Amino acid sequence: MNRILLLEPNSYHGEVLPGLTKYFEDIGYVVDVYLQKKVYEEQPFCRYLHSGKLLSYNMENIREILSADTIRKYDFLVLSSMEYGHDGKIERFLDYIGFIPDTKYGVLGIYHTVTFIDEFKDTALLDEGRLFCLSEFQVQNNMFKLRMLNPHYFCNDLKLLSDFQDKRKFLVIGNAAELQILADNVHSLDQKLRDEISIKYIGGGSTAIINQIRLFIRNPIKHVDFIGRTIKFLKSHLKNNLNESNVISKLGRLCFCDMYAEIENTDFIIVMIDKDNPKHHHYLNKVTSGIFQIIIGFHKPCIIQKDVADVYGFTEQNSITYEKKNLCPAITRAIQMTDLEYQYMRCNLDNLEKQIYHKSLENLKLQISRLQTEMSQLI
Repeated sequence: MNRILLLEPNSYHGEVLPGLTKYFEDIGYVVDVYLQKKVYEEQPFCRYLHSGKLLSYNMENIREILSADTIRKYDFLVLSSMEYGHDGKIERFLDYIGFIPDTKYGVLGIYHTVTFIDEFKDTALLDEGRLFCLSEFQVQNNMFKLRMLNPHYFCNDLKLLSDFQDKRKFLVIGNAAELQILADNVHSLDQKLRDEISIKYIGGGSTAIINQIRLFIRNPIKHVDFIGRTIKFLKSHLKNNLNESNVISKLGRLCFCDMYAEIENTDFIIVMIDKDNPKHHHYLNKVTSGIFQIIIGFHKPCIIQKDVADVYGFTEQNSITYEKKNLCPAITRAIQMTDLEYQYMRCNLDNLEKQIYHKSLENLKLQISRLQTEMSQLI
């Protein structure tokens, strides 16, 4: 039986691993997955029973693992992230370990941020067709000859709700910085409409105060007004938290099993990516947001800014779009949507998912077949 070694070098990005595993299993491979301990404990495979091994490792012994004789039993080493973030910097993982592991047909890998290909001068693997990106817009917006490989499979037993249940349920996943915008929009709704919705947030808190502390530690004299700014920030933060808590239930960071359950139990996912926010621009031309895979994989219609929807391939047939920061009409439309309209939207999402899956699978099969043929001719 042909085997693949799938490895995630970072202590995050566990969400892509079940989907990548499914692609390789669907073309006949047994997939052994290596995760850092933190990702392993978050259980990204809690709802996906795959045929290979699931193992955790410490970064201190990763070179030993990848240079062992047993590595030769694998057809490919597949890196779910070519980029490795550590010690306040990001570098090419293969440069970090200092060698290319000796599998039968070499390495395949995914760049989450495609501009790193140029920065890392990764032209050899690029020219050999060994590199992939996560979405079609990354292919279209950059000069690199990349193919899409979008992992969006999470569960063997995905539960699909066909009709609305009680209140309209909304879910936000990601950075807490944009929650106040959402809270302000919800407060603008009529009380009757507010009573018909439930909004939950999954993710960590704001990092603003942490950044202020870091600046102060690095240069206390330059940032001598730190205490005053911190008090001002805390007052604002407490006020915002009070406003947000009236309409948004904050669940914090969840393990994958709990997160999957919350996603299954929601009706809509609210995407808080803002085209006019400079901090979000990388999601429109360089990086694929993980929320994209979740929406596709769980067939959950999203509420999304129109300019962002255009980038990710969402339309009025499979999502609800809004202009600028004006979320109210979109939320109102979701509240007033009928079961039939909702089923139609989810059906269109299912069609989009199938298109992305089949294109990704064909891209993978094509590159593997070509590499195996080329390398067999060299023997």
